[in-house]
Amino acid sequence: MLDNMHFYDFMHKQILVVIALFIVTGMGYLYIGSFYSSLVPELLWFSMVFALSFWGYRLHRVFLVNDLNMEQKEQWLGQLRYFLFSYFSVWTIMFFIYTSRSDIDLHYVAIATQLGVTVVSATILASQKKLAVFTLVTLMLPLTIYFIFVGEFYSYLLAFFTIVLSGVLLYAAHNTFNYLIKSQYQAYHDDLTKLGNRRYFIELLNDAMKSQKQDHQYIYLLLIDLDHFKTINDTLGHDIGDMLLRQAATRMLTLSKAHQNFVSRLGGDEFCILSTTYATEKECLEYASQFAEELLALIRESYHIEEHALYISASIGVSIISDSKMDASNFIKEADIAMYEAKGKGRNGIIFFNQKLAKQVEWKLEIERLLHFSLQNNEISLTYQPQYNTE
Repeated sequence: MLDNMHFYDFMHKQILVVIALFIVTGMGYLYIGSFYSSLVPELLWFSMVFALSFWGYRLHRVFLVNDLNMEQKEQWLGQLRYFLFSYFSVWTIMFFIYTSRSDIDLHYVAIATQLGVTVVSATILASQKKLAVFTLVTLMLPLTIYFIFVGEFYSYLLAFFTIVLSGVLLYAAHNTFNYLIKSQYQAYHDDLTKLGNRRYFIELLNDAMKSQKQDHQYIYLLLIDLDHFKTINDTLGHDIGDMLLRQAATRMLTLSKAHQNFVSRLGGDEFCILSTTYATEKECLEYASQFAEELLALIRESYHIEEHALYISASIGVSIISDSKMDASNFIKEADIAMYEAKGKGRNGIIFFNQKLAKQVEWKLEIERLLHFSLQNNEISLTYQPQYNTE
């Protein structure tokens, strides 16, 4: 499901392009039919294309208007695949109708259109590998059979060229698919640890909040900062630091998978973990506390990197996601506040965010703000308090 994260918007943008292209091209068939036939087959066929176009437009609107979560987007993508396969395949109907007639001009029209639709399908469906292969075979097979049944030497050559063209289109679609997958991976993953990056995590968190808006369940968010990591970087070098980050990331990933959680690297030595959903806030708090304790214990275990035996701890801030009206950045901010509170209390600890903590932070920020402007406005004065020794 997460593998398609980058492709939902991509496929959504293609719908109107395909509809516009096919409606305009389909009207060409109506024009041809007015010269070569009774126009009845073309009208019936175009009615089918129009009905399918309406289906596609509805899918476009569903994605545009509704705030879909990841599961709903996956269901939407499944419906879109059925639509696109039907939309491309409907052209084969006119191919059979025109090639069954005696007028050779209609054969040329049918062949040219079928080839054009095949090329368009290979381009549009590049991100959907299995669908692209199935659609290409469905469109090119009638062409190949047609050339074989002509029974002439040149037609056998054309059948062979059709097979070659199919292979070229499949190869191009395969390369495009691989490029899209590589681009998606680079856009959503951290190169060093291979974990999801900040962009990946924000989208994951936004999706979790959409789901929460519907089912009213609870999720916890952990922000982890490795203590004194800069010291290791400065003393042992960045290569050792990178190896340490990879080992720490592997431990977090292993534990997160065991608890069905998602872990990402936000940058530097900061990591974020998002939990699965829980029915009650109490249950969510209990599991968050248990997981955070296990994670801290796992991070504190010694690391053996080359000839070095290293020890690190972590400061962990925990936020319980219960308000679906807030955005993702606010929940990360809450966990960040709790994490810095853990650092302020000596590091190597776990702090849960609460409103009291938020008010303390706001109060400190307000004091700093007032002090800043008071210095500018000369509002601070020095007062001496005499002290006497009564003895």
